[in-house]
Amino acid sequence: MLVRGGVRRLVVVDPDIDCTASNDVLHALERIPWDGPRLFFSASFGVGARRVLCFSATGTSFPVTAFWEQCGQWIREDYKELLRADLPREGVGCWHPVFPARADDVMLAAAITVKALVRSAKLRPTTRVETYSREGTDDDFQGVRQGAGTGVHAGP
Repeated sequence: MLVRGGVRRLVVVDPDIDCTASNDVLHALERIPWDGPRLFFSASFGVGARRVLCFSATGTSFPVTAFWEQCGQWIREDYKELLRADLPREGVGCWHPVFPARADDVMLAAAITVKALVRSAKLRPTTRVETYSREGTDDDFQGVRQGAGTGVHAGP
């Protein structure tokens, strides 16, 4: 969304990238009737940026139902982890300075997200989900592993 002179305009881009972790944004993308097929890419990370979730789809609208079918288990797992976390206050999102992730964790998540976006831009899948989890503790980084159940769920 671009605002100029008080007028809101939808900027048409391909791919359409969402990093808000907002259900409202995903539903809004679903309601927009685009002129032709485009790549949608939604990325988010959980508490401490320990898990990265990347969902991509090609179509004329964002497939919210497919998103929840393929990403729901990961989002529920992150939510359970969030309930166990000791947060400094309620409602701390990744934009907040006290979000429980270090800058290097966020940079790692961002690098993984860019690689997943590039792969999806090349593949143009009907739908695809990729998850990555950081191994070890904050003080004992042991790498990143790709989650089970990730990959292309339907071909173009």
